[in-house]
Amino acid sequence: MATLMGLRATLITAAAGKAPSLLWPLPSPIPGIRLAPDASLVETVESETAGSADR
Repeated sequence: MATLMGLRATLITAAAGKAPSLLWPLPSPIPGIRLAPDASLVETVESETAGSADR
């Protein structure tokens, strides 16, 4: 690609393609997570979910 367009244009194209890949996590809930969920809460939710599958 650098042979066809030149090194500077190739690097600018690569940088422009890389920049959006850094933005996709922003709207996700992952940055807002501060602590891992309590294990007892996870077990409670799992047991309630398993019970509803039997119905």
